[in-house]
Amino acid sequence: MSFSYLTCNEPSLEKPWVLPLIWFLSLNSSAAIRLRVLSKRFLEERVRVGIPGFMTWGIVYEFLRVSTHRKVFPKPLSLKKSISFIDTLFETGVISVLVEQENHRETLMRISSEVSSLEGNLLHDVHTAALMREHGIERIYTHDSDFLRFKFLEVVNPWEPRSN
Repeated sequence: MSFSYLTCNEPSLEKPWVLPLIWFLSLNSSAAIRLRVLSKRFLEERVRVGIPGFMTWGIVYEFLRVSTHRKVFPKPLSLKKSISFIDTLFETGVISVLVEQENHRETLMRISSEVSSLEGNLLHDVHTAALMREHGIERIYTHDSDFLRFKFLEVVNPWEPRSN
């Protein structure tokens, strides 16, 4: 599928949301132009509306890892520029970080009993899903279909064509 046929999926903006790595596309010069424009618009709209958005420290570090990685992108960002981008998101007052609560162990155990075959790289997603559950956040914007395993989450791929 060509990216030029994709539009930004815009479900109701009233719910708090979590945004993983797709926001890297809004500043990566090697990303397809159409996706860069959609990513930037996606972030700007959420900031404009002021609906709370969340990340985890794991997502932040993963962003830093990917955005500065020479084997991932031909023109990676410097660490300073990557951190500056994250700071800009935090300065909007709309984005904040989810942290583990006292019941985190119980949340992890509950998810591990509800979802089968959780292992390896999926455990990063389990951490994000557990934090979302602890904080009562149901919506995640991602193109990572692994999050569909967590039935308590509303997974929205903002680059899928809108369904009419």
